Amino acid sequence: MPEVEEVRPRRCPRCERGSRPLGAPLVVVGHGTRERQVRGPRAPGAAPELRVVTARRYRCRGCGAVIVVVPRGVVARRHFGAGAIGLALLRYGAGVVVIAIRAELGGLGETASWPALTRWVAAVRRGEMFAKVRSSPEAFTPRQVAQRAAMTLCACAPPSSESMSPEAGVYAGATLAA
Repeated sequence: MPEVEEVRPRRCPRCERGSRPLGAPLVVVGHGTRERQVRGPRAPGAAPELRVVTARRYRCRGCGAVIVVVPRGVVARRHFGAGAIGLALLRYGAGVVVIAIRAELGGLGETASWPALTRWVAAVRRGEMFAKVRSSPEAFTPRQVAQRAAMTLCACAPPSSESMSPEAGVYAGATLAA
């Protein structure tokens, strides 16, 4: 786990005050830690797992905002990691049945539906997840939205990943784009 100073935000995202003004006390101060669960495989093709990561919390003395700093690949307000969500979008956009995607990525339950996947597609359509994915036309079906998101995430992967499989490219791109 990184030290408090290593990951302290440069400024408060709400009021935009600098966290370390010269000659003045800190504005964004350490506020403890919080555990977050992250579901999904650690890499494409790996078995799904549930892991717990520790996030650092900070509080802005100026406006009172609480800021949570998480490791790369952890998505705000989502139980699944960015790579797992990217893989789900890739599979869904390719026409794979939802129950198979759910089993591959470690979704809970035995039903044929997966509300989380529907919420992810809707969040991508609204621009609330993976900001680098441009908005889709209203006429796009959910599978078309997922296809566009997967293609964009693959393009976000590092240049060294050009020879990677689409799954590896989407996973890497989603982790960086989150």
